[in-house]
Amino acid sequence: MITSIQDVVKQTTSTMDVNVQKMNEIAEDTNAIEQSLNSINSSVETVHDQILQIASATEEQSATCQNITENMQIIADSTNETNTQINKSLIISDELEKVSSSMSEKVSLFKLD
Repeated sequence: MITSIQDVVKQTTSTMDVNVQKMNEIAEDTNAIEQSLNSINSSVETVHDQILQIASATEEQSATCQNITENMQIIADSTNETNTQINKSLIISDELEKVSSSMSEKVSLFKLD
């Protein structure tokens, strides 16, 4: 009877040793999986940060483009106004030339003796 109990204890001990070994292997695998998940999580955070930086840079570029567009419109308006003023100056200059010519003709009619 003692021998059979000893055999059962040996088998139980052997089975427990095998189960402990399997549990240790499972624990090691779990640690490896945890490290992999931590690495993936770190990579996702890095990508997220990069996406935020890209979004911020895009917003800044949009604002800069809008500012450039507004400035170009101001320049175009100023150029058009300058063109208008130049055309008016040319018209006035032509009229002044006509008046000057007319005055020269009239002055030439007067003779001083």
